[in-house]
Amino acid sequence: MALPPHFALMKIAELHALNMNMLRDNNQLSSQLAALRGLVKQLQDEAAEASESVSKKDSEVTELKARVRALESESLKERASHRKELEEERRRSHKHARSVEDSAHTDLARETKVLRLESETKMRKKDEEMNRVKAALRIAEKKVAELEREKAGF
Repeated sequence: MALPPHFALMKIAELHALNMNMLRDNNQLSSQLAALRGLVKQLQDEAAEASESVSKKDSEVTELKARVRALESESLKERASHRKELEEERRRSHKHARSVEDSAHTDLARETKVLRLESETKMRKKDEEMNRVKAALRIAEKKVAELEREKAGF
């Protein structure tokens, strides 16, 4: 049995419409793909910036650690020097105290105590400064860790 001629034309029209729909869908997918490629490029740029920022923070942390080590070394040297000075002063004060009257001994002991208190005050101030630098170092390390977590999230 033969099909009527208009049936073939209808099938051609259906296939043409289907083809046009597929072309339109293909164009939409191409546009979406281009947009996704742009987004990927943007994310790659942001990841590169984050990596650079982490590198800078790493450098800052390294620099802060070096400063802390230098301050600790300086503090240890100053403490040793102060201890020697205090010991020398104590020896001198004992020798002098033996050779002078009790009142002179009292005055010298008072001066030694004042010197010791001043020295302890200086050392406390140095320790406070070192603690501030260590706190800054911890803050910088936290920032680096946060940036690394953000970088890992990309």
